[in-house]
Amino acid sequence: MNRWKIIFSQVLALFLIVAICASSGQVYAQEQSYISNQLNTFTATEPQGFGYPLATAGSTEFINSAYGVEEEGGQQVNVLYTSASGDNSVGSEAPAKFIVYDLDNRRILRDFPLPGAKVTWTHGTDSQGNVYIATQSNANVFRYSPVTKELESLGAIRASDGTLQTALYHVSFDSEDNAYFGTYPSALLVKYDITQKKFQIMKEKLFGGNYVKAHVIADNGYMYLFGATQTEAKFARLNLESGAVEELPEFSYTGPFQNHDGIKNVTNEKIPFDKVQGLTLRGNYIFAFVEATKPTNLAMLVIYDIANNRWLTEPENVIRNNGTHVPPALNNKVYVWDRGYLKLKAFDLTTGTYSVVAGFDANSVNPGMRGSTFIQFENQVDLPGLTLVTVQKNGTVTYNSFGYPDGSGGFSGRKKFGASQVGYENIPVDAGLQPKVIRALERGPQGTDTIAIGAYMGPVLGILNSKTDEIKYITMEQIEGMGEAHGKYYAGVYPKAEIYTIDFNTMDFSQSTKALVTKLSGSGLDQDRPFQLIEAGDYVAISTVPDYGVLDGALTLLPKADNTQKEVYKGIIPNQSIIGLAYKDGKIYGSTSVWGGLGIDPVDVNAKLFIFDLATKTVTKVVEPDLQNVSTSVMHIGGLSMGPNGDLWAISNGVIFEVNPETLEVIREFKTRDTSWSTNTAWYLPYQMDWLTDTLLVTNAGEVITVIDTQTGEMRKLTNKQANLMAVSEDKKSIYFSSDRQYKLYKMGISFEQGQNNVLPKLELQNQSGPAGAEVLLPLSLVRDTSDTTSIHAIEFDMTFDGADLTLTAPAEGSIISVNYVAAENKYRVLIGYAPNGSSPSAELPDALGSFAFTIAANRPYGATTPISLSNIMVTNENGDLRMLANATATVTVQGDTIAPIIDLTASTTDYAETVTVTVAGDGTGSAIAETKWAEGEQTLEDIRTSGVLLTGSSFTATKKGIYTVYMKDAAGNEAIKTIDIPNIVIKGDANDDGVVNLLDWQKLANYILLKETPNDRQAFASRLNAGNTIDVGDWVLLAKMLVN
Repeated sequence: MNRWKIIFSQVLALFLIVAICASSGQVYAQEQSYISNQLNTFTATEPQGFGYPLATAGSTEFINSAYGVEEEGGQQVNVLYTSASGDNSVGSEAPAKFIVYDLDNRRILRDFPLPGAKVTWTHGTDSQGNVYIATQSNANVFRYSPVTKELESLGAIRASDGTLQTALYHVSFDSEDNAYFGTYPSALLVKYDITQKKFQIMKEKLFGGNYVKAHVIADNGYMYLFGATQTEAKFARLNLESGAVEELPEFSYTGPFQNHDGIKNVTNEKIPFDKVQGLTLRGNYIFAFVEATKPTNLAMLVIYDIANNRWLTEPENVIRNNGTHVPPALNNKVYVWDRGYLKLKAFDLTTGTYSVVAGFDANSVNPGMRGSTFIQFENQVDLPGLTLVTVQKNGTVTYNSFGYPDGSGGFSGRKKFGASQVGYENIPVDAGLQPKVIRALERGPQGTDTIAIGAYMGPVLGILNSKTDEIKYITMEQIEGMGEAHGKYYAGVYPKAEIYTIDFNTMDFSQSTKALVTKLSGSGLDQDRPFQLIEAGDYVAISTVPDYGVLDGALTLLPKADNTQKEVYKGIIPNQSIIGLAYKDGKIYGSTSVWGGLGIDPVDVNAKLFIFDLATKTVTKVVEPDLQNVSTSVMHIGGLSMGPNGDLWAISNGVIFEVNPETLEVIREFKTRDTSWSTNTAWYLPYQMDWLTDTLLVTNAGEVITVIDTQTGEMRKLTNKQANLMAVSEDKKSIYFSSDRQYKLYKMGISFEQGQNNVLPKLELQNQSGPAGAEVLLPLSLVRDTSDTTSIHAIEFDMTFDGADLTLTAPAEGSIISVNYVAAENKYRVLIGYAPNGSSPSAELPDALGSFAFTIAANRPYGATTPISLSNIMVTNENGDLRMLANATATVTVQGDTIAPIIDLTASTTDYAETVTVTVAGDGTGSAIAETKWAEGEQTLEDIRTSGVLLTGSSFTATKKGIYTVYMKDAAGNEAIKTIDIPNIVIKGDANDDGVVNLLDWQKLANYILLKETPNDRQAFASRLNAGNTIDVGDWVLLAKMLVN
């Protein structure tokens, strides 16, 4: 049976309600007061801007670096080239910026805005010292000249089909200084020809994937590169002259790894890698920073031997490290940090082996591996000998004191810094205003009056005091979602789905602390982004998006008693991420997105709602909502909320809809903007909802701040500013939201009254019942409150029902009801006016509006019901003032079963027998058989109903000849009786067939033996007692024995 939904499709305007144009079905706004007193009295201030709330000294972010030498003030100085992440909005006053940093004097020499850039993973220098910068988001290539000290844009890169590339990875140079870049999402390998000054596509959709992630050019005429398919990284070499691509050996390693930090030691299991962060060519070896999602979720530094075409897979040659590039070789050795053993190691490019560098421990070096180089500074007494310089993600430049090589692989004369005597200095770089994207925005823990603000890619969490609007900061990586449960505040961090608790220090929020609880990655869990964290009974429930190349998201439960334990239900909705969560009465309600982790295309097109039973730990119901206000398949549902009255709500972009908590069927929809989905654009973030009262809901569905009175079904838009994320203050007096491409934070003060709503009539369609195939009339009327004086001159609405179950008969000529079937939308449009067939609403309508005639399908079973829904009900008075009435529903029920059951009785034999089994079968004629009884003799219905023997099986045993009666009653209460004659039961020894065995039978049997009398068949069956086929003295003796006993 088709399901029909009540739909409120509304276009919003401040202090306006919706009016629907009957002639065209289009929506337009008209100045009106609301039925809802809460909306009539609702006031909101103009949004107050906070600027960039995450633009702090601690929010500067460096991802990659390159190095060179420039002339400055008549002297040669060592310089570092890097970029600070920023706001990629069009016209932004704080985009990412390219920085030239004087390493000798520890100061910024110059910086340049990178319009349209959010982050920069790539800096590289050609043989002339020119610096190429490849950006992400609005991806462009820039070039900086150390001679002219100017920056120029070389432009954006597009695929052959015009697709703009949004991320550029790595840069390598050929012998003529032409530059090469890899891209996403079209997996391009692009050459920038410095002579022709333009980009050339060399390869497209390499390996059929989305990424060309890293590449290097060797002296043998080949480029070695990594591309990514949806499930794995592909390693190959490209002949730069012919363009031929040759796949190279796959890396595979079975362990072990050092276990000092709790990472499981892996043995006897293949470890392929599926992510590549960077390649560096050193001598005849390529150093690859890779990640293996399965089964270890470890970051590794592995080495490819070009000459021998093989990976060095010996345990001593595979180390743990999560950088992007190794430093230049020093004395033919490449120095790297092994995170597993916490040792500095040197790889000898001549022997092809690692050795441990003595004297270096975790306090001796902070190599970073985000691009680095060795420098011997002049006149720097604090940095004798060689210094390894690099950058850190938190916006610092690190000077690692190595001292002087002593010729044996060790170092001497290293400098120690600070009270802790570490072997390096971290120098913060003041890069000016460095905005960060607001990635998460939630109300803080109860009682703290805070709003928590998470940053894209970290490295800070802002804690805003909603009483003073002051923001304090603590260090934190990228938060995807936050929530309070059992008095603790949880944060879900990307990558690797790390779960933290945050202890808010109300005396000084900057002194708040965090603690890692657990990770939902590794060991086959494969989760990456935790979005919703809610209290669910005795558990914390967490929804997650999976890791790169994985489709199965998870629902995770952390027990209240010990939140370090975890139950991870991966793939409970196969091939989909889990996004939204809500909880009530032992049930977790969830929603999904068809997109899994990055780097893999979805296989489904319909997102789902589901119910997870906490008692059984199973999914008990799954549905795919069909939303009329979404023009495509519904591919993402997020932001679930259980209202104070037990009403369940969900969001799919610009559509917020109420859901039946038992059936998960959509009850009604509200539209804040047009919504469509495409598999080409992945979406994870849930939209947000909060309850200002039991019936007043505020949401940013469709990035539109909207309040909805769920009782009257009315909406109000509060601002024209886009709202990417939203949070409501603890006192319900302020709404905070992110906007301007999620970089800026705004606040609106709000107030409202909760008085009683205005009274309007209800449109009521009466329920009806009838037999299958019959016509039934459903009266339609206006039901008014005693205080209701609303004058109604015309009504319009949509009517929907299952056409396979019911057929609507058009109202007769002269009726005030006019109906038209709209095939494209599978609904009826109904118009009611006082003049015949709704031709003109010239007078006030009566309360009794007439009836609809429906014919019930002849094949409908007894008791079947069909709902009829009336929605989008608009009424008007004589002035054309419009009001929307509550939706209405009626039910047509097929009349109950009135036919008596049919009884079938079968005897087991018609031959003479001592007992006969009677088999009883029955047909309830539409209802189940509820009760069966039997009795000897011919009984009346009244007698057997009270005195019959209850039949628990399907048969009974008759022991006497004669009539037997059987009684049946079906579930509808219909009764029937039937008799059966059993004439063939004979009593053994009853030779004269008079029903008793006595001396007369013994005498009769003697006469049969003496042939004085001839028995009939019944008498002969009764007389044969010794199992023989004749009547003889044996039977006579046995009968005598029966009589004596």
